[in-house]
Amino acid sequence: MATTPADRAYECIESVEAAPVQVATDNCGVVTYNFEETQNPGTCANQVVITRRWYAYDLCGNSTEHWQTITVNDTKAPVWTSPLPQDLTLQCGEAVPAAATMKATDNCGQPLDIELSETYLPGSGPNDGNKIVRTWTAEDDCGNSTVHTQTITVGDTQAPVLGNLPAATVNVSCSESVPAVANVTVTDNCQGTIDLQFSEVEIPGTCPNQYSITRTWSAQDDCGNATSFVQTINIS
Repeated sequence: MATTPADRAYECIESVEAAPVQVATDNCGVVTYNFEETQNPGTCANQVVITRRWYAYDLCGNSTEHWQTITVNDTKAPVWTSPLPQDLTLQCGEAVPAAATMKATDNCGQPLDIELSETYLPGSGPNDGNKIVRTWTAEDDCGNSTVHTQTITVGDTQAPVLGNLPAATVNVSCSESVPAVANVTVTDNCQGTIDLQFSEVEIPGTCPNQYSITRTWSAQDDCGNATSFVQTINIS
């Protein structure tokens, strides 16, 4: 017979070539030729061992044979074709984007199973370091898989905002009335408790009718972000 085909290994069943035709000759001229092919499948379409046997014999029972083993085993993971969502850091008031619809391709052209899982990981407080972990997994029929993970961190790094603030510096004479304490307001970008504190300190001058008053408003949110405003009233 002709030269024995070499053993081959492939990733995909579609790459396996057709069995070549073998030709045999005999010194007495009459040859019977046969071909056999068996397949030993694995766990998926692209996992199989193919055994090919060519054999020929003459009228006197003299024979010769060739064997070829073809191994098909898909070991390559799918490849993402969609843009990969990147990690994000958001303020608590910002909207969390919807999960992307991911696409992937496979070296053997098989349909892929693409799944998304989403896990919530709480931070140290209601608005402090909460995380959303999104994991996309693409898997082919042979169990080869590729994974992409996106972590979205939702936190609060913005301090509360004080409103209705009085003038920072006020000068009055001893015959004028000291301004009343302003009704300072506070707002925050996140929901939660805001601790608003007020303090007033009188600082003596060089005589009874010369002194100053320092008024301080301080606000802090649940995540420890703080802001303050100081008003100084000079009496002379």
